Amino acid sequence: MRAIVSYSLINDAGGTAAAVTERLGIDPSATREAGLPVSRVDPSIVGSTASWSLTHSPADEVRLSEAIEHLLYRLEPVASQIWELVAEGYSGRWLCTLSFPAGEAATELLRETTQRVLRLPGDLWIDFYNESE
Repeated sequence: MRAIVSYSLINDAGGTAAAVTERLGIDPSATREAGLPVSRVDPSIVGSTASWSLTHSPADEVRLSEAIEHLLYRLEPVASQIWELVAEGYSGRWLCTLSFPAGEAATELLRETTQRVLRLPGDLWIDFYNESE
């Protein structure tokens, strides 16, 4: 199984991705600012949401808990700042994308890892897909 895990902070009420980077002191994997084009094909289409994302995408197969823990080690030291950003209008979101080889379709999320995830704001989204598709 291959796991790609992201944690994002999103704001559609005037907050910026740059403000998140400054507050957390963590360089993001990706950012998008509100008001900027979201399409190269049609630059008149602009986004209304600012987003800041930190992603772990290991090259090798890795357990889901291990991939999440990689981000937790970076995010837990700034948990209070993340909660402050949420109080200012940002929302948090975990996204786990899991690819399975044909015939395999299970993973586990360790209790300890789950408890650590719950200490940060945001829901956990999980996207599964079969590598053969």
